[in-house]
Amino acid sequence: RLTEPEFTKVWSNIESKYKKSGNKGARYIHRKRITKELKAARKRMQVSHNKGVRGMRARYHNNSSTNSHT
Repeated sequence: RLTEPEFTKVWSNIESKYKKSGNKGARYIHRKRITKELKAARKRMQVSHNKGVRGMRARYHNNSSTNSHT
């Protein structure tokens, strides 16, 4: 699980993201959407030590299907 501050940080990110998306915006964020976002955030936070920077760099720069849809 995420700790409180981490969660709030992630949550604000998610909210702002969907506020930008127009009409419905942050009033209605699909529940599945939320879990997906949280999962992604959790993944981002626990980049394992041995991977470190290299893992992050690979995640953002290799053109794999997993990170092409943002």
